[in-house]
Amino acid sequence: MILNYTPHGSAPSPYYLSVTSTPSGAAFATTLGSGCNWLSFAPGGGVTPVVDLYVALNTAVADGLAPSSYNCTITANVPSLSGGLITATIPVRLTITTGAASSIAVSPASWTLLYPVPPGPPQGTPPFSVGSLTGSIITPTMGPGCDWLNLTDTYSWDSPVSLSATINTNIAATLKPGSYSCMVTFTAAPTAGTASLALTLVILTPATASTLTVGPPSMAFNYIQHGGAPPAYFMSVTSTNSPFGVSFTTALSSGCNWLDFTPGGGATPAMIIPAALDTVFADSMSPGTYTCTITVTAPGASGELITTTVPITLTVAAATISVYPTSWTFNYPPPVPPTGTPPFSVRTSIGGLITPSLGAGCNWLSLTGTPDWFSPVSLNVGVNTSVAATLQSGSYPCAATFTAASVPGSALLSLTLVVK
Repeated sequence: MILNYTPHGSAPSPYYLSVTSTPSGAAFATTLGSGCNWLSFAPGGGVTPVVDLYVALNTAVADGLAPSSYNCTITANVPSLSGGLITATIPVRLTITTGAASSIAVSPASWTLLYPVPPGPPQGTPPFSVGSLTGSIITPTMGPGCDWLNLTDTYSWDSPVSLSATINTNIAATLKPGSYSCMVTFTAAPTAGTASLALTLVILTPATASTLTVGPPSMAFNYIQHGGAPPAYFMSVTSTNSPFGVSFTTALSSGCNWLDFTPGGGATPAMIIPAALDTVFADSMSPGTYTCTITVTAPGASGELITTTVPITLTVAAATISVYPTSWTFNYPPPVPPTGTPPFSVRTSIGGLITPSLGAGCNWLSLTGTPDWFSPVSLNVGVNTSVAATLQSGSYPCAATFTAASVPGSALLSLTLVVK
């Protein structure tokens, strides 16, 4: 780690130390070397993986130091499988400069980036800026080993420059676990001097799983066309051996175009991966049963691939409409005592507005629906006595047909008036 500081000036950007191991879950301890009183770091320990150990300059101490270079070390120890200790030492260098104003400067002067990005809140990168006293064109020069770096500006390199430093993932994906340093030097003619940006890429050891658990183990959707959508599922993916940070991919089989699911991937533990029915597509399907699968794949602890398949079933039914009872006979004049009529009702499997249609010869019928013909409807069925009184003796059939939007077919209520 490199810290550059002018007494009573702006503090250099902090570092975030990462400690990883293979396998994960190892207890580690950290210590500071002698002469580190100018470093703000809390020695202690934890369990791998850890990616956010805070390391910064103690400016209150540094303000009292003479211009010079100061060195100290941070040491991390972890027990090895053979019973010994594995030790990693991180050198930290502090350079105290005089208070003279720099003709060109970059802020912050250093940063560490991680790949692959560990689970948890995204680390992100700060906004980098480069400025010169003359306000001239800034020229960057990237040193050896910087091929993993994407460095862009937003103002055509006119000072002051706002920089974006990101990882070239195509290059990073080919690198072995370890640290890769990159020094970017900035000049601004005719301004004298240079400014340096020290960047470090840490390639983390990929986490692997002994087992991969996907929930729920299966999904089933039951859907009546043009009706309400069935509840969505939220898929979870967890792993053992490395419970955090195991990368996985998801894929759909053929015939899943009715499933609202985005294939891709992530890292364990993932708990809210949505899977829902695309009702617009399902409305166009023929009634029946359909199947497809979601496949989840992750690297295993022994180098193999672990695959889990989640079967999904969709049952599509057409909307229906029905009436009860389906027939009835009325007598006029009514018998004494009156026999009464049953409660008539008509309903659809998806709700909605019902439309009645009366056939020929139904002028003797009195028919109303509540509430306002919205399913389910209670029917008020009776005899219009003003009409019935004019009819000759005999039987008078009447067919009442009921339909509803988005519901195939109809429901038929057969009624008969017997006049004596």
